[in-house]
Amino acid sequence: MSTRSGDSGGDLVAKLALTAVVAVVVGVVSAVSDVGGVFTVVAVLAAVAAFWVLDAAIRPSSDHSLSLAPGAGGAALASTGTLPASVSTQPPLRGVEPPTVGEPVNPGTRPVVADKQTATLDPSLFDPQSVEVSTSSQGTSRVFSLRIAKHGNGIAECEDAVALDPRRGVLAVADGASSSFGAGPWADTLTKQFVQAPPKPLSVASFSEWLGQARHALPAAAGAESDDPNGWWSEHGARQGAFSTIVGAAIMTDGGSRVATVMCLGDSCAFVLTGPRGDRVVRRSLPYEDSEQFGSHPALLGSMADRAHDEPTWTTVPTAPGDLLVLASDAVSEWLLADPRRFQLFDGDGPDEIAGRLIAERTDGKIVNDDLTVAVLELAS
Repeated sequence: MSTRSGDSGGDLVAKLALTAVVAVVVGVVSAVSDVGGVFTVVAVLAAVAAFWVLDAAIRPSSDHSLSLAPGAGGAALASTGTLPASVSTQPPLRGVEPPTVGEPVNPGTRPVVADKQTATLDPSLFDPQSVEVSTSSQGTSRVFSLRIAKHGNGIAECEDAVALDPRRGVLAVADGASSSFGAGPWADTLTKQFVQAPPKPLSVASFSEWLGQARHALPAAAGAESDDPNGWWSEHGARQGAFSTIVGAAIMTDGGSRVATVMCLGDSCAFVLTGPRGDRVVRRSLPYEDSEQFGSHPALLGSMADRAHDEPTWTTVPTAPGDLLVLASDAVSEWLLADPRRFQLFDGDGPDEIAGRLIAERTDGKIVNDDLTVAVLELAS
């Protein structure tokens, strides 16, 4: 709380009291000296004026001191989670509501197929076949994704999925529910469908049509009954269908600016990291901003046509050149939000190093034993 106004009031009272003392002393001296009344008045006024002039000349000025607001002029922002809404690295955008946002950047280009490879991490720490790293060449920007299967599983058993097209600025991560039958193929179908043709923001009809297309695109084998005579639970699960969360994002143009339009359904999260390398902070975290918000019953999309579904949430986030758009499945997201300093992981490390850190944290019990998936897209400068 500022006390500047209270100090000024106290100074003024003191100065007025001293002025009265000076006036009384000079007046008494002039009267005792038996000079004329006019001279006495002039002497009093002259003494008072001289006092105020001398006080102003020797008093240090504090009214013109400057202080930096948080985040201004190089002042460091606190390394907490999401930036306040009032803090922005660029002027506020006008007309950037989702219904007015145009198509993804470069919509006419063909999707880019990322080069998939096995991670080159220390095989003594984990099964190399449990990690899949995908990298895409897009100028000097970093674009990559990684999937890590549960401890003890191979990558073919991973029920997370990721898809991205860096040229069009579209990416998606889905987390299949392990308790449902065919969760992996359903998550894979959702991510590919989003990248190929994202639904229109805030359009209920467009999302329903998009979901119908995804259900139609699901491979028939994913919903087939088990031929295992002892697999009654699989047959029952197949009738129930598969379930998955999904988070998708598309970099879109709005006039001369670029925005990230993010769709969330469930507890897979999207993060927009802004600032220079080595000093990035979280501009937005969607749909959660705190690790305490994660629960055991997230919203899910079902693969069966007769299943009701929740509507996704849509958010438009302003971006700046050099920003990082990070999508992550729930286990990674919860770990990141528990300590915002962990976002430094994406500040310069490559996908192999990131995978190694996540595996080490999971081994230490800081991340639950779950499939771990991350997609990173750096906006070109």
